[in-house]
Amino acid sequence: MSLDESHATGDSLSAAEFDLLVHQVNQHETAIPTKLDKSTLTVKGDIYIATASGVVTRLPIGTDTQVLTADSSQSTGARWATPAAGGGSDPLTTAGDILVRNATASVRKAVGTNGQILQVNTTKPDKLEWVALPTGYTDPLTTAGDIVTRGASATGRRAVGTNGQVLRVNTANADKLEYATLAKTDVGLGNVDNLSLVSERTAAVAYTNKTINGDLNTITNIGASALKTVGPASASTVLYGDMVWRVPGTGGGGGGLTFTDNFDGTGDLVGASFVDNNDGTATV
Repeated sequence: MSLDESHATGDSLSAAEFDLLVHQVNQHETAIPTKLDKSTLTVKGDIYIATASGVVTRLPIGTDTQVLTADSSQSTGARWATPAAGGGSDPLTTAGDILVRNATASVRKAVGTNGQILQVNTTKPDKLEWVALPTGYTDPLTTAGDIVTRGASATGRRAVGTNGQVLRVNTANADKLEYATLAKTDVGLGNVDNLSLVSERTAAVAYTNKTINGDLNTITNIGASALKTVGPASASTVLYGDMVWRVPGTGGGGGGLTFTDNFDGTGDLVGASFVDNNDGTATV
């Protein structure tokens, strides 16, 4: 049920209508104190501000560019104020500018020129600078087989070596490397001669005070003249069949060496056992 404007002046209300009217009035009386008076605000930009719990008043609008700033010394706890110098202002002026920090503040780093790059430079207040892009890498190599190595302060060319050389460390050189031909001693073969296998079989070898064990070694193709090799005693001694060096014709035991003839027509003594007949000559 609600009250409307159908009642004329002087009309009486029913009991129910009267009770409803009283109820609505009571509701308005309760709500009115919680409502803000619009007339409190008088100028465009005014704002409501609390001065205490449940107490609201007007804070007049400030001037252009001012900002609302907390201030406990004000009754409202706030005021309009001009920002401090530099506070929130934009220092950039040109497209491409960047905001950087120097030792004490954030400042503008002006944009560089076309092609420049931004790099660190600790001597600058903001530790940065725009510089020209370094030129591309220049190839120092000129010959097939050259390699790039690092010297004491820069990279450079290590020329290719010659056939058979190897690349090895040499700390005396700037890049600690060198091409070199290996010696036998470099690979642990210092005691090995350079003769080929053929040369090894045919090269003359001088033995001094050596003992050859006949049970373990076979000697073949010894020419007759080889038996008259100068012995250790004197130029006149020869080796006899009993393996004793003596002057021919002085006698002595026989036997001891066995030879076989290879029939090559050279007179090699390679056939029968030598028997010493004590006549100072080797008789087959």
